[in-house]
Amino acid sequence: MGRRAAETTLTRASAALGGLERMCLQVQFQEPRTKLWLFDTLVAFTMLYGAQVWGPSIGQDGWKVMERLLVSMISRLIRAKASVPHDIIRVELAAPPIEIEALTRAVSFVHSLWDTTRDRYTRLALESSRQLALQGDTSCWLPPFQYSLQTPLMYLTRVEITKRIRQDLIQLDTKRTWIEPTQELGTKMAFYREHLLHLTTDGFVTRPSYMDTHLSHALRCAIRQLRTSSHQLEIETGRFRWVPADSRICRLCHLEPETELHYICHWTVYYEIRGRFHCLFREGFGPLSRVMSFEDQRCLGLYLLEVHRHRDNLLRRAGGRQSQRQITDFFTPDTGKLEEHHYWHSHRPSSGAREI
Repeated sequence: MGRRAAETTLTRASAALGGLERMCLQVQFQEPRTKLWLFDTLVAFTMLYGAQVWGPSIGQDGWKVMERLLVSMISRLIRAKASVPHDIIRVELAAPPIEIEALTRAVSFVHSLWDTTRDRYTRLALESSRQLALQGDTSCWLPPFQYSLQTPLMYLTRVEITKRIRQDLIQLDTKRTWIEPTQELGTKMAFYREHLLHLTTDGFVTRPSYMDTHLSHALRCAIRQLRTSSHQLEIETGRFRWVPADSRICRLCHLEPETELHYICHWTVYYEIRGRFHCLFREGFGPLSRVMSFEDQRCLGLYLLEVHRHRDNLLRRAGGRQSQRQITDFFTPDTGKLEEHHYWHSHRPSSGAREI
């Protein structure tokens, strides 16, 4: 029953997501925070309809299938590769797993049932299910959770209690995924945690600052693709050719592996470009975490676009052939050039100011 209900809601949610994507495509709307809010309002609400009842019977594999809608929406938004772990994709928008949203509803629903009088059938059914769960019966309805139904009375509203439950579940998921993972992290996850992940002191994921900055879609994509390892550097492309990490040498300098740090901070060919964006490297050429979290994210996006174009030109001259991605980018309107022109025009000294 639970699986059939989940499949039904998933089908309806897929249709809702398709309608949302069509509307956003028609008006060329790609603002990430608003689009995530639209997803929660239109798609997640449809997908989790009745999750208080059928949610506890869904296994881990079932929730991974349910989460594909959220991951696919964010992946299209940030142009992430299919090989990027889902945890990294969700962290880019600080979006919690769908399972947490469903579990929050289930726990809140259990608490609301427990507040009813003892002569209600719903209360009697809850107590019977609880007794079966305590005896080790895994087929009962009551989901396993850490909140005791006999907790002291708290003078909080139902909305406040649900909010606290959701925060506790998000903290627990963050701890198990990033702080104290239950298994060894993969290469991309470990790199992201070391250089790009930002956590608050109480264990919540902080959304990257470029998501809260007014940027064009081109600048956001330039930053996102580097953060999620969706670029074309040798450290990433060599992975699919089974080349060891130390042997993924830069095709242009032939001196050291073409990592993100080498690409952004170290390679001497980009020295002139770095000079024009000297504010990024005022404190030195590294570390990568400091450069990527620079306060002026628009300046960072323009720098990444300029370096990307320069690298493509050098590779095109060296190879003489164009890849399908380069051909597609050629026929795509280059909004990055417009952004760069506007940036330098707005930062140009006024006519009455003295140029140094």
